[in-house]
Amino acid sequence: MPLLIAVIAVLLLLLLITVAKFNAFLSFVMVCIFVGLTMGLSLDNTIEAVKKGIGDTLGLLVLILGLTAWPGTARFIRGEILSLKEQAFTEAARAIGQVLSGCEVTRTTWLVDRPVSNSGRLGQLLAELASECGWSWEVELVLSPDRDLVAGGGVVATSDSAVLDRCGEWIGLAGEVIRRLVPSAWVLDLGTGGEDD
Repeated sequence: MPLLIAVIAVLLLLLLITVAKFNAFLSFVMVCIFVGLTMGLSLDNTIEAVKKGIGDTLGLLVLILGLTAWPGTARFIRGEILSLKEQAFTEAARAIGQVLSGCEVTRTTWLVDRPVSNSGRLGQLLAELASECGWSWEVELVLSPDRDLVAGGGVVATSDSAVLDRCGEWIGLAGEVIRRLVPSAWVLDLGTGGEDD
């Protein structure tokens, strides 16, 4: 009988962790209580046995859980952060697309910095958004967007002063997006003159 209870306990533990997605430690405690009760111990004695067993092995248990649980948690947190960043990025790109369409811009080339982490995914998001909205956008992953912007010869939209100092024509796209889509926003002009500088 004890062997059968042990086999059932192991299967129950696996089901709780893999199918029900319960926390491994809580699943272990629940299975321990199950085993104690099915072996004929009273609830008080079972809880005392679990507490003593955990108390005696708590240091080792914390070490094992700490070393094995953090990679999954780190992956989950990273995935959530990237998801939120993608959402904000897509909303910003959609706003830019709306403004460019309103300005009757016929073709836009996005230069995405290839060495930057996640740049491929950002380029893919831009291409998908352009396709969805019917915008004529080209997305290029490049090693040096600054150099390519300066050498490109077209109208440049960037806030990088090093590029603005060396390029030909440029547009303050961020300011234009704010003016058109958030007209009630309070914008502080840090230029030397008026709006036409």
